Amino acid sequence: MIDGLIIFLIISPLTYFNIITWKSPEIYIIISVLATIYKPFCKYYYGATIGKMAAKIKVVNLQHEKANFTEIIIRNSITLIFAVILIVFSVSLFSIPGFEDVSSFMEYSVFVAKHKNPNWINILICLYHLIDVIFCGQMKKRERYMTELGRLT
Repeated sequence: MIDGLIIFLIISPLTYFNIITWKSPEIYIIISVLATIYKPFCKYYYGATIGKMAAKIKVVNLQHEKANFTEIIIRNSITLIFAVILIVFSVSLFSIPGFEDVSSFMEYSVFVAKHKNPNWINILICLYHLIDVIFCGQMKKRERYMTELGRLT
């Protein structure tokens, strides 16, 4: 939750101003890529994200050593795949006639609903996170800790 809040507080205002005012697909891609690589970057370089550090959780491989780049990418592969697909769909909106006239979040929501709204992507992402939370919530505290330390997916 901490990591999600950090990403939301930083990325949301930038994305909002870009969509409403700047209208730059390049800025959107940069913002999205930064949001997407935050967790893998932190897990690889620091062994944890800010949220994991706050919870005193460290990411390691199955041998309880520092996870290498490949292990981190494998661990985050589903999220990375969904992010790339969502970025492609979202960037395509910038080229649709009428996008330049969008001047509020409500207008953007209506515009997205009318043009290439990737609802199935959003549903899959929500289901993925929901399943992850359910599995994590079903384990005892120690098992959850060990799973977080050792799992690759």
